[in-house]
Amino acid sequence: MRTNGSDLVKDGRRNAADWLAGSGRPTAIFCCNDLLAIGALQTANACGLRIPAELAVDRMLAQDGLRQEGARRAVLAPELVLRESTAVWRR
Repeated sequence: MRTNGSDLVKDGRRNAADWLAGSGRPTAIFCCNDLLAIGALQTANACGLRIPAELAVDRMLAQDGLRQEGARRAVLAPELVLRESTAVWRR
């Protein structure tokens, strides 16, 4: 998601609105923090989408596989966890 850093919830709403208005609507939106995810959820709800049946929204927690290497670099060790609330993939 693009953000200018001043209002992350608003940025999450704006980015989600752009993606959901397109012809290739995503089945999931992954945000880098809670505030962007809140904005994305607000837009999804305003569009009448059912979470997580029609759109999954997730965010990264700072401790999720993050370790610092020096002052400017972070390395992520992602792990996919399928939960009961995970929506079914569709084409």
